[in-house]
Amino acid sequence: MSDVTKEAAAEATAIAETEIDFGVQEDVSIFAPMEVSEEVESAAISAPAEVEEMPSIGREAAQSAAGEVHGKARNERLKLVIMLVVVLLATVGVIIWGSIIAERVSSVKSPVAGALLGRFVGRDVTSVGGTVKPNLEKIPSKPVEEGELPGAAEDETVEDSGEGEGGDGVEYPIRRVDLSVDSGNVFALINETPYEPDVISLYAEELKTHTAEEAASLYGADAPRVLVLHTHGTESYFSGGDSYLSDETFRTYDTSKNVVAVGRAFAERLREHGIGVIHIETMFDGEDYNEAYVKSAAEIRRIIEKYPSVEYVFDIHRDAMFTREGVNLAPTSPLQGEGGDAAQIMLVVGTDHAGASHGDWESNLSFALKLQKSTLGINGGIMRGINLRSASFNAQYAKGSVLVEVGAAGNTLDEALRAGKIFADGVAEVILGEK
Repeated sequence: MSDVTKEAAAEATAIAETEIDFGVQEDVSIFAPMEVSEEVESAAISAPAEVEEMPSIGREAAQSAAGEVHGKARNERLKLVIMLVVVLLATVGVIIWGSIIAERVSSVKSPVAGALLGRFVGRDVTSVGGTVKPNLEKIPSKPVEEGELPGAAEDETVEDSGEGEGGDGVEYPIRRVDLSVDSGNVFALINETPYEPDVISLYAEELKTHTAEEAASLYGADAPRVLVLHTHGTESYFSGGDSYLSDETFRTYDTSKNVVAVGRAFAERLREHGIGVIHIETMFDGEDYNEAYVKSAAEIRRIIEKYPSVEYVFDIHRDAMFTREGVNLAPTSPLQGEGGDAAQIMLVVGTDHAGASHGDWESNLSFALKLQKSTLGINGGIMRGINLRSASFNAQYAKGSVLVEVGAAGNTLDEALRAGKIFADGVAEVILGEK
């Protein structure tokens, strides 16, 4: 046997007797072939005959060693492939869960919490009853991207906020803004649906409710015509000043300080016009926010079944708008000779786009358009654009049903009360057929 062949056999035997731990090797590629010395490679190519002369035990050792080495290499490659697959799956999982968490943050219904949590996911969050819209980073002259129906998060405890003062939270400013429509843009829609209603034609249509004379003949002159209620009755207002604290909830059970008080002023003004009103002061979000619309829907059905003369339903809320920086926006209009400013009002009209059985939603939009026009005739700066939404907001139970956002969390209760009375004057003109 030649010296080269002997060296090859010796190297093979040494490999067989050595523990090879690929786990501690550096720069090992799972796709790289094993390195073999030039002498061994030369011997394998140029001296096959001499290899045949190797003792059988040497050949077996070499074959066993080579098989073991290749087997370990395959195992290590398989481990690396599995690790890469695991890392890939973990990355996909992180992306998916990140999206879920971001969506969860986006669904936070507390106005302050939504604005602050939005910073951690790079979004400007205004919560709105399960739907999120970007806040106003730059305040436009027209209501294009206002926030929607805010509320408490699922795990949020509604605390009595008293006069609206917070505790030891971070201080943020209140900013008064004008989001009203002008006389040349009366029927402007903040349209969040794929529908394209003909607002001019709808405004011109007759209401699908009884006239005042027909209702009096059918049900009697004293029969109630209007139902006022508050699905989110704990929504309250700011106590005044130029700033608020971040731990302020803008909610209270005190009905002298929340939207129930606005409903009282609204209902009383309608009664002064001779319109019968039922005002339900129940705060349907008081015990369980998530059940608020279910409970208010049951109450609407009960009242309409008991009093078929009720054809108009007003669900009165207050809006909330916070910028990315936490600025609390207060849509406000100055009043001439009225003793102070008034909060601006946004009418919200629901549709069947989200799946509700509400095929006649255009009747509600026709009603809202008439209210918009009438109220603007009384005070040209108090109304924001009408918000057309995918959800129904329980509006399917009456032909004259609308959700009313009176002011926002940055407005004061007095500003909301003034707005509620002015709006009642506009409503009365429509119901009594004066407009």
